[in-house]
Amino acid sequence: MDHLGVDAIPGTYFHTQLSYAFVQKVAGIRPNRSRIEAEVGYFVTPRLALRFLEALQITHDGLDFSYTGYTSIDLSLNHDRIFRVNLLQLGGGFTFAINESVSVFGAASKLVWGQNGHPHRGFAIGINKRFVTPRAEAASNFD
Repeated sequence: MDHLGVDAIPGTYFHTQLSYAFVQKVAGIRPNRSRIEAEVGYFVTPRLALRFLEALQITHDGLDFSYTGYTSIDLSLNHDRIFRVNLLQLGGGFTFAINESVSVFGAASKLVWGQNGHPHRGFAIGINKRFVTPRAEAASNFD
């Protein structure tokens, strides 16, 4: 089965997540936002996958960083929560399977475009542990 053309390159996968956040109103401003996060990966070996990561955020309301009307204490205390932050982050990483239930991963990303936010660089390392209930294991053995 062809999944968005990814089967054209054996060992690749694609995952995406779309979201819309309805944010609580603060100081009369509700900075709702849309996000698109995507990952494209390639299995170099059955145990090692390389990953390309993307995150795009568009905020639909909020204040611009150059806003100088901080006349109320509400605005000055909540400026980070009510800024209209737009950004695009790109990065990459890896996942390595130690065995069938444990894997380690690492990733790094960098802000390549943004408005009204701080420059971001992110690093993550971790361990994944897969847990299987007896019911799930029985279901996976069903042919």
